[in-house]
Amino acid sequence: MLALIQDYADRAAIVTAKHKAAVMALESVEEVDACDFKTGYPDKITLEIPAP
Repeated sequence: MLALIQDYADRAAIVTAKHKAAVMALESVEEVDACDFKTGYPDKITLEIPAP
C-alpha cells in the first residue's frame, strides 16, 4: 500500500513541477489566469484498509 501511495505522489509531483515551469515561462497575469492547472494529474487512488 505504501508503494502505491509513493507512486501516486511521485507522479503528481512531476505534474506539479511541469505546471510550475510552465507558469514561470508566462509573461502576463492573463496567461496565468488562462492556464488549467488541474490537468495532467494521475487518477486518484482508492485505498481500502482491511478490518482487523
